[in-house]
This record gives sequence, C-alpha cells and structure tokens, in this order.
Amino acid sequence: MHNRIHRSDLSPRSSRSSQPAVSRLALAILAAWIAGVGILAAGLVTHAAATGPARSAGAITHEPATTPPAARGAPSQPRAIPDARPTFDEDVCVTHTASRMLTPAELAHPRSFGFRVDGRGNAHRCVQPGLVSPKPSVPVSPHSGQVILVSLSRQWLWAYQDGRQVFATPITTGRPALETPIGTFHVLDKVSDVMFTSPWPKESPYYYPPARVTYALFFREGGYYIHDAPWRHAFGPGTNGPHVSPDGKREDGSHGCVNVATSAGKWLYTWARVGATIQIVA
Repeated sequence: MHNRIHRSDLSPRSSRSSQPAVSRLALAILAAWIAGVGILAAGLVTHAAATGPARSAGAITHEPATTPPAARGAPSQPRAIPDARPTFDEDVCVTHTASRMLTPAELAHPRSFGFRVDGRGNAHRCVQPGLVSPKPSVPVSPHSGQVILVSLSRQWLWAYQDGRQVFATPITTGRPALETPIGTFHVLDKVSDVMFTSPWPKESPYYYPPARVTYALFFREGGYYIHDAPWRHAFGPGTNGPHVSPDGKREDGSHGCVNVATSAGKWLYTWARVGATIQIVA
C-alpha cells in the first residue's frame, strides 16, 4: 500500500540550503518516525493474517456468518414461505350424512359421497364404503348393555353395546294414522321366517296381503316388531308417510312396525338378545 504524504507545508527546494541545522535534524527525525510506523504497520498486518480476518479502517470486509456454539447442535426452525397455500391430505374423503331415502340396493352395498381437497385447494368428488349416519340427539348410558335407539323424526336406527355405537341403518316407521309407539321397550321374542297377515279386512284402507318376514324382533303386544321389509323400495327420511321412492314407486309408511332392509334385519337379529332395550323417541 502506498501512503501519500502531502508536502504543501514544506518550503521550496531553493530555500533548503539556507535552513539551519536544527531544521535538517527535525526532518531526519520525521523520516525515521515514518519508517518506524511503516515497519509497525507491516508487523500488524502479518499478525492479523496469521490470527484471523483482516479489518481495515478504510475498507469494509465481508466475513462469512458463523453459527454460535450453542446453536450448532440445535435443529433448524421451519421458515415461513411467502404466498404458501395450506396443504391437505388428498387421501381423506370428507363425507356427509345420508339424509335422504336409500334404496335396498344402496343399503346392500353402502357408499358415502363427499369431497376431497387436493394440495392446490381444488375440491373433487369422492366415494368411500359405508354410510355416514346422522348423530342421535338422545345419549345412551355406557352401562346400559344392548340398546336399540329409534328416531321417528330422523327415520334412523342405532344399535349400542355398553354405550358404544356398533350399527346404524335408515328405517321406515308407522304412517301418520298408525304411528309407531314412543317409549322404552324390550325385545320379548325373536322370530324368523314367519308370515305376517293383516288384522284389517280387505275392504280396509290399511289391509295388506300376507307378507313373509325373515328376521323379526317382537317388542310390544299388539303385533309390534322391528323386522325386515323386502317389499319396500326405500328407507330413511320421508318414508314414514306417502312418498315416491327413488325408483318412482309410490309407497306409504308402515302399519306401526319398524321396517328395515333385509341386510339390517339380519344384523339386528343376530346381534340382539332377548331382553335388549328398545328406546323409541320422537
């Protein structure tokens, strides 16, 4: 490095010969002092080069950032990415409650429809096995054993074992003139492969021809059962009154019994014991 010395304070060359000896001595001392400073500066630069990065008062030195000793072993923290979109699990199908009439074919091979959201936030329709049942409004005690809960307003049935739901299915209950009774009952008997005959004469609007039932749980005198109804074209909300089934068939509610699909009747008949509680709510 070359240092510039401004000599504007020195006299012209022609006047140097007339300067006294003291001035020449002062100049000699100044030259020696400058030489000494140069040697000291060289020594400092050599020491700095051996011990660490150089620092200069006249220049900015960019040094690589060093990690503090306490943070070297710490895990890196996640960084926020600008304009990042939330991520979704594309394998999750968000289904909704089947709050509609369901045909026997749909109940034999139950499926739930819903949607899934991909990583870009786009919704797609999806299907998964099984039905999503509505949530009952009546709690069931965890120490109640076997309980069959029937909702007339929702037209659904739930089966519980010690307070844990183990089964659910849409149903059809009594029409307005022959409503299913509300209250707490018990399974009094289990019958299978039986023929039901109408207690009303043929001229009655409530008459029905003989019907064979495969699975039936008898719960009240007067002929009240939970049983399969293979002649029905739909089960679920709206089927306890005059309605048109999804296939166009006109039907009405039951004569007071709780009708279920054949697959549901088989499950309930196999699972329920005589004495199981049947709770029917509005």
